[in-house]
Amino acid sequence: MLLLMVAPDTCPLPPNTSTWERQRPKSPPELITKAKPKYPKEALDRGLEGKVLIEAIIDTLGNIAIACIKYSSNEIFNEPALEAMYKTKFKPAIGWNGRPIEARIIMPFIFKLPVKEERDED
Repeated sequence: MLLLMVAPDTCPLPPNTSTWERQRPKSPPELITKAKPKYPKEALDRGLEGKVLIEAIIDTLGNIAIACIKYSSNEIFNEPALEAMYKTKFKPAIGWNGRPIEARIIMPFIFKLPVKEERDED
């Protein structure tokens, strides 16, 4: 799988011209499973926490078609967040004709240091 790593200001998603932006769907996409990102070892060792916002397009099958970093508090978390985003599954948005349509979303990934007992188990 190819992960797209770009600066937040250069997010290469297509302009807001999908069906989602042209018309409000009958029902928005629904989250089925949100993959948990792997906490980077270096971030654990350094005691770092952070937040990454990922903008993505969900295709008509509920998979992530393309995703990129919209905001990141620390780029050490970018790759794990993108990997988790591509593993996340949705029920696709439904258009007024009753058929699945593409949708654009923004999803946060929060990296909080685990409590000491949880860290010792890893």
